[in-house]
Amino acid sequence: MNTVYIKEQIDNLVYEGIVAGISAAIIEEDSSTFMIKGKMGKIAPYDTKELELSSLYDMASCTKVVATTTRILQLFEQGKINLDDKVCKYLADFRHQEVTIRQLLLHSSGLPADLEDKKTLTKDNIYERIMQTDLVHKPEEMTVYSDIGFILLGFIIAKVDGKDLAATYKENIFDVLKMNDSTFDPDKSRCVPEELTSTRGLIVGECHDSKGYILKGRCGSAGLFSTIGDIATFARSLLYARDGILKRETIELLLATNVGGRSLGWDKKYGDGILYHTGFTGTSIMLDYRKMEGLILLANRVHPSRNNDAYLNWRNELNDHIVKDI
Repeated sequence: MNTVYIKEQIDNLVYEGIVAGISAAIIEEDSSTFMIKGKMGKIAPYDTKELELSSLYDMASCTKVVATTTRILQLFEQGKINLDDKVCKYLADFRHQEVTIRQLLLHSSGLPADLEDKKTLTKDNIYERIMQTDLVHKPEEMTVYSDIGFILLGFIIAKVDGKDLAATYKENIFDVLKMNDSTFDPDKSRCVPEELTSTRGLIVGECHDSKGYILKGRCGSAGLFSTIGDIATFARSLLYARDGILKRETIELLLATNVGGRSLGWDKKYGDGILYHTGFTGTSIMLDYRKMEGLILLANRVHPSRNNDAYLNWRNELNDHIVKDI
């Protein structure tokens, strides 16, 4: 990867004020190059605090691949589940008996992208609302990226493992890889600030996603907080099939699967040789198996407002340049 080019782009991003700061990592087989640039935020007191390697980010939907997809595939490797098992085998309250675990991973289950009228969700009704959600099309008819599907996967993991979801992620992924800063219950003093909202005020150290916020560590779609160092460790493990977090043949399955532009959990928007995923807050993970390199970008894009398409455009242009630069 062209480290000089990426550094220039990061410098320009912060200089132009598109984000207050960004943490990036270039992953290569023998080294990881970290680039930490800018402040934690744009409003006091964060506008005077420098970003550090230890700064914690809300990983948002990158939770889906770092935690949920990884644990589901571990359970598959261990023979505790089959990818073609029906969801209702594990969640008796789920009303759609034809939907499978594989379809949830591929976002082809027929479930909608999100729950309707999220403002009415509470800790008392969210489980029932998820279980009773109508399908919007037949399974495998089309691909619709769905938070609901991954919340269900989280429920399945908790049921099979017989413990709190955050606890099983820690035991089976974070502790194994020594990702000691990855958590669903972060130290707020280390967290970059998120959106300034009318209902929750300035969100800091709490899941930005409303469903993840309600479920508090029991959500398979969002809620993980982590550092650039920990996510680099995770990326290295998957990219080079080290540390035993997933078997090489499982990673080969991820690379071989492409249904509607998606693999199991991961996005295939850049082609079959690249696993990719993003989070709404400004996080992204790219694992390029063609060049055996990776790029991680962690930014607080939603701070102080989610209306920041400039960052998304910047990231898309950077990714396109990297993917074409073979």
